[in-house]
Amino acid sequence: MVTGRVCVQVGKDVREYGPGESVFLPRGVWHDFWVLGDEPAETIGEAEPALGAEMILATLASLAREGKADKRGRPRLLQGAVIGAFYRDVAEYRVPPPAVQRVLLPPLAAIVRRRGLRPYHDRNFEPGEIEAILDHWAANRPWAGHRRPAA
Repeated sequence: MVTGRVCVQVGKDVREYGPGESVFLPRGVWHDFWVLGDEPAETIGEAEPALGAEMILATLASLAREGKADKRGRPRLLQGAVIGAFYRDVAEYRVPPPAVQRVLLPPLAAIVRRRGLRPYHDRNFEPGEIEAILDHWAANRPWAGHRRPAA
């Protein structure tokens, strides 16, 4: 943490963090975090391999800044469907259950993409940066056949 206060849940453990403190978010363990109070919080994160984590976090932060997310930073339903389908190999929502997400999100996301909603905001990245991230993501996803996710 650099500034502000956040609450972090890792599994069933919930703890508050402030400036100078750090937290480890293990892969494969459900986790969530949210800002405490009305002041913004600034954090520094590292993910190895990132594989889209920088894109999903930048997108969620942008949606929150634009008022397109709830108080905990969760996107609205249709935007959430596009994000959930695109980043399903990186992260999944806690609700609805993952099995339901695997069935419902892809067709819902396909409909929503036709309405113009995208899983990331181009304005958060330099020209060509998204393509480079997606190429790196595909190259390091053997479980997905080294395919790029469809935007």
